[in-house]
Amino acid sequence: MKTTGVVLAGGESSRMGTDKGLVQIDGKTMVEHVLETLKQVTEEVVIISNNKDYEQFGVSVFQDEIKLRGPVGGIYTALKQAKHELVLVLSCDSPYVNAELLEYFLKQCDSNLINVVEFEGKVYPLIGLYRKSDEKEFLKAMKEDRLKLQLLNKMLGTKLIQIDSSKFDKKVFWNFNSPAELEKLK
Repeated sequence: MKTTGVVLAGGESSRMGTDKGLVQIDGKTMVEHVLETLKQVTEEVVIISNNKDYEQFGVSVFQDEIKLRGPVGGIYTALKQAKHELVLVLSCDSPYVNAELLEYFLKQCDSNLINVVEFEGKVYPLIGLYRKSDEKEFLKAMKEDRLKLQLLNKMLGTKLIQIDSSKFDKKVFWNFNSPAELEKLK
């Protein structure tokens, strides 16, 4: 099935002190790394952000429909704007996620459920395949102030896709939320 790729770049980046998706790693912004990867595995790519600076990357940028609702709000906007039923969501602060991982993930997904990655016992809901048909449930959750993404996913039916550490380096799961985390990279 055709899939819309979405980069969530709407966070406040309070720990980073600057918009983390625009921080440079390996000669490119983090969001550029994620966009390049999504373009390899999806038919449409968009960014969800309230920062107009993301318009420079040549894909559609949508502001949160409902502000300050965290990842649930970002995914709701993505589902509302996506052209396709399946919506592959990634966070802007995960520059090392690669096409090989996403292809492996997508092959194991169940299109009747929300699918998220589990690696070494940790769940990654922002490496997830969501369904446009769940848009109303995300809106309802926001209206009821239920903003914990993992709880909402569980309620809607989630398949955890186990990623084998013998096949993928844990580096593909690194995300960067603070200058200290970026410093460790160096």
